[in-house]
Amino acid sequence: MTFEKEIKLGTDAREPRFCVYKDTLRFLFFESGSSLTKFEPHNIWNAETVGDGKWSALVDVNLPGFVPWRMRINNDTLLYQLIMVLIYTSLAIKEICDFSKVLMQKIGHQ
Repeated sequence: MTFEKEIKLGTDAREPRFCVYKDTLRFLFFESGSSLTKFEPHNIWNAETVGDGKWSALVDVNLPGFVPWRMRINNDTLLYQLIMVLIYTSLAIKEICDFSKVLMQKIGHQ
C-alpha cells in the first residue's frame, strides 16, 4: 500500500464518497465547521485520480449547505445525490435533491 494524498482543511471533513466512473476514481466529501456541537455544512470538495497513484487538486464545488449522499451511475451518466440542509435555530430539515447536472457542471464534467 502506498500513500497517495493527504487533505488538511483545518475543519471537520465528513461523508467521504468514492466512485469509479470511466476508469477514474472520484472522491467527494463535505467540509463542516469547526464546532464540535454544531452541524455546519460548508463546502463540498471533489478530487479524482489523474493516473499513476496521483490525485487532482481539490475542487470546491461551491454548493454551501449541501451534503453529498450518494454517487450512482445511470445510463452511463454519473449522478450525485445531495442532501440540502436548512437550519432553523436547532432544527435541521433535510431535503434530498438530485442536483447531478449542476454538480457535474461545477466539477467540469458534462
